[in-house]
Amino acid sequence: MLDTVIRHANAMPAPTWHRLGMNHADIAVKAPAASVRAATVDATGFMDSPAPDAFDAALRTLPCAAAPAEGAADDAAGLDACALSRYQSDLANRERIGDAAGAFKTGAGRDAAAFVESIAPERVVLQTVRGAADARAVVYLEAGEGGACANALDIVLAEDSAAEVAVVFDATRAADAFLGSVLRIFCGARSKLALTALQAGGARTTVLDDAGCVLADEASVDVRHFALSTGASSTGFACDLRGAGSRARADVRYLGREQAETDFNYIFEHRGAASTSDLQADGVLADESVKTLKATIDFIRGCKGASGHEQESALIVGEHAHNRSCPVILCGEDDVAGDHGASIGHIDADRMFYLASRGLSPDAAEALFSRSVLESALAACPDDRCREAVRRIADGALETKEDEAPCIVCP
Repeated sequence: MLDTVIRHANAMPAPTWHRLGMNHADIAVKAPAASVRAATVDATGFMDSPAPDAFDAALRTLPCAAAPAEGAADDAAGLDACALSRYQSDLANRERIGDAAGAFKTGAGRDAAAFVESIAPERVVLQTVRGAADARAVVYLEAGEGGACANALDIVLAEDSAAEVAVVFDATRAADAFLGSVLRIFCGARSKLALTALQAGGARTTVLDDAGCVLADEASVDVRHFALSTGASSTGFACDLRGAGSRARADVRYLGREQAETDFNYIFEHRGAASTSDLQADGVLADESVKTLKATIDFIRGCKGASGHEQESALIVGEHAHNRSCPVILCGEDDVAGDHGASIGHIDADRMFYLASRGLSPDAAEALFSRSVLESALAACPDDRCREAVRRIADGALETKEDEAPCIVCP
């Protein structure tokens, strides 16, 4: 039986929100399963026999970071040490070493990644050859009643290659289940990765979606996360924008219902000059759901010309729903640009009046926004199997009412 609590997961790099208790999360894993099922991987366009250590070998190909400016390397041990926070001291030590392997992290943290890796039946490696343009993969995690499924996956893109990978968490027909995935991603110079993760879990399921990414020169990663579970779900994504001109973009959609507890943690570490990051999060919170979004943009010494953007829009349609947003910008370099913003609240009176003039009741208007999240998830599904999971979520989320328009995602 899996019965443990992963402490200090989805932790922010620089703890800030002490009083509100949002710096990290504890993930309770309870599943009666005696054995853990491996995720199924359907892949085309990748190497037939990738090296088991392809990810670690790829990290070693990256040059060490440039030495810090004069005096900066001694901050952690010199006279200024008392003025540094623990995060600043740890960062100074890591940057002094300068290697990508030492700085690598996943969004959910070391303990969470180690737990999933320890129970995953095997580690799968997806590796492209240089110039490959048609690599695609669908990773499917599914658990039945009281079951568990774990995935440990390395994605290694060679220079000038491109790939699309989808990870689907399906526990829509299960209770007391656990689904856990940890991805280690390396994108070589000028490579492009499109990553989609879709979570669909029931009320008594736990989903852990963890990933860490390293980008070389002019590499890019586009991430789409859909959190539709009614149970507990944790999403962590950390990106090391190490290469000059590297780019990371994350588009997050969530639908909180019943007593769902959804926790996001995004970390963008800018090390490469002129690197860019962009996070857009939109969602709906209903019933007694709780959502926490932690987003950190970190401009590390040496990333001149870098820019980071974070924007969130949270619509609260339940009287007891609760939203928590924790945006942070850390800056150790000049000549950078970073901004964040949030729009949180109920449907405003003008918009509600407009919808009412079109014949929609307040309940139907709120359902309209929930439907838009589900439609976006449906459009992102890689196959019919995934679409069926989204439709099962839609069945519970959108109960047809006489004054509502038909739900196009319902069968």
